[in-house]
Amino acid sequence: NNMKSIFKVGDSIFDDLVPTEIKNYRKGWWSKHRGRQVIIAAILSRILVFLISQASNLAVDDYDSSFDTLFINEDALTPLEVFVKNVVKVYARWDSFYYLHIAQHGYVYEQDNAFFPMFPLLINFFAFTALFPLRAFMNEQLVMMVSGIIISNLSFVGSCVALYRLGIVLFTNENFAFLSAMLYCITPSNIFMSAIYTESTFALFSFICMRLIAEKKYYLAAFYLGLGSFTRSNCVCYVGFFIWDFFLTNYNWVYSRRVFIQRLFHVMVLALISVSGFLIFQIQGYNQFCKNIPPRDGESPWSFPMITYCISGISIYAKYDIKRFLSLSMLSSIGNIGSSGSKCSGTKKITTEETSKNKKQTKILKRNAGDDVISSIKPKSSAFLGWAIDSRFCFLSSNLLPYIYLWSFLLIVSVTTMHVQIITRFMSSLPVIYWYLAHLIFSSDSEPGGDKTTSKKIPPEASRILNIILYYSAI
Repeated sequence: NNMKSIFKVGDSIFDDLVPTEIKNYRKGWWSKHRGRQVIIAAILSRILVFLISQASNLAVDDYDSSFDTLFINEDALTPLEVFVKNVVKVYARWDSFYYLHIAQHGYVYEQDNAFFPMFPLLINFFAFTALFPLRAFMNEQLVMMVSGIIISNLSFVGSCVALYRLGIVLFTNENFAFLSAMLYCITPSNIFMSAIYTESTFALFSFICMRLIAEKKYYLAAFYLGLGSFTRSNCVCYVGFFIWDFFLTNYNWVYSRRVFIQRLFHVMVLALISVSGFLIFQIQGYNQFCKNIPPRDGESPWSFPMITYCISGISIYAKYDIKRFLSLSMLSSIGNIGSSGSKCSGTKKITTEETSKNKKQTKILKRNAGDDVISSIKPKSSAFLGWAIDSRFCFLSSNLLPYIYLWSFLLIVSVTTMHVQIITRFMSSLPVIYWYLAHLIFSSDSEPGGDKTTSKKIPPEASRILNIILYYSAI
């Protein structure tokens, strides 16, 4: 709370940036709007995912049986532990083992550094605080698993609320924000959102950060972005939001050295806060694996200079990333390409449409006399991302361009460096896909106001995307 209050003091200089009517509108997300319904829907979606996963586990043999190797002496488990083990096993797969190992033992092996510490720290903290009484009935490993599952599911509910509030702030259109949150509840990566993975936690930090940036609470947003960069490395890309707001929404800094220095100072401080989690983890990994620490003989194979180690971001698993560039979308994964291909093609279409519609708007930015760092980035009330615009046109605002560009950039990174199976869950923590689908639904035959469609049929394009999402989530 003390840290948040410090950042709030820094944000006080930006208080006048947000119109008064916008401030009043966004405060009612719980009392005046459907905040309760969003929370209930998110909880129900987690229950549904739990039931489907348990039914699937009973009906289908495990694809990955490595879960059973976690328990050395399985015969010594009590009936309660056996029951809990059978329940949580569907949520403990693949990368989950690394997070659980780090939560219990810390960073022991160099490959552990591919996984950032925020999520394991939360698992460990929750297991030794709120879930500490369970240690009287279960072994430590099972308590850690239960802790990770609870954190992921609570984070998902929180991220759903955060996405809803982000939509209200950006679009000042509750119907559009609500539909986007409902679509998020059926995200294709649903099982990963409930499993012992970082997806939900990262989405929570990301959506909160985006909302705070939209509210011009830059320093508080940087604080949450720092937490996000302590969770996953791609969060450092979100620094681009600050660059966009301070340098690309208005070009008055070109004509004033004072304004340029002011903006540059703010962006540099915000960027440093935002990447602090990433840098701390890189320095920790460097000290642990890159120095010649006894009883090792000779120079460590990871003995990069620290500045190279931190700036490059390749960390101690660089040799794996270089080798897998453009090598993971092979025929061995052809069965997964279709599920991620829809997102890839959708990204291209969204980016093309959004860019072409807003090229003309970027050309009309003109110099204003007496500009400073505050007034130059203050939005007009009527143009505040969808103010006085109905649901059909919320997605057409030029202010959504940074979200579109971020999504496109991360898609290129994921396609060229990641396994095709990762793309779906990697992209699911970005809100654009849910906004675009909501836009397709609202842009069908509708009355002026666009909040209720006169046609009972969902548009064909939206229907196809919904079918893909539902089928993929069910599988």
